[in-house]
Amino acid sequence: MTNTATALSTNQGLTVIGGGTLPAWYGLGGVRVEIPTQSRVLPYMLGGVGVVRLNPNAIFTFSSGSMPDGSTPAVGEDVTSAISTAGYFTAPAPSTAFMFTLGGGVQTLVAAHWVVDAGYRYSRIAADTTLSATPLNANGLTFGIGYRF
Repeated sequence: MTNTATALSTNQGLTVIGGGTLPAWYGLGGVRVEIPTQSRVLPYMLGGVGVVRLNPNAIFTFSSGSMPDGSTPAVGEDVTSAISTAGYFTAPAPSTAFMFTLGGGVQTLVAAHWVVDAGYRYSRIAADTTLSATPLNANGLTFGIGYRF
């Protein structure tokens, strides 16, 4: 999108702001290994592999200049369809990619059968190069409370 916005500005005198979203649905299977200790603290490690379905949505909003059809929309108006129709931008197609996750954490017994959990997850998605020049990375912290039988 940055390339499109730069080309429109340089070649057409049209200034737009490119943005968008990348909704993702994924399925992941893996293993969690708990490390036994002689205390109320139970550390664990985990890993998994899966697939992700990426559905990119591009949005261009008007800033200044004239549109390819000669019109001048209001500042901030969504002009994505006009830019696509004029042939300056082709939206990336949805794609499916491989992903993996690694992480670890600790569970602490706070009362009979009740635990508090804190963990970290790192995930990497091998996205299509039309979406990103490098794989997509995600980092997350998890916190929870649970009942162990």
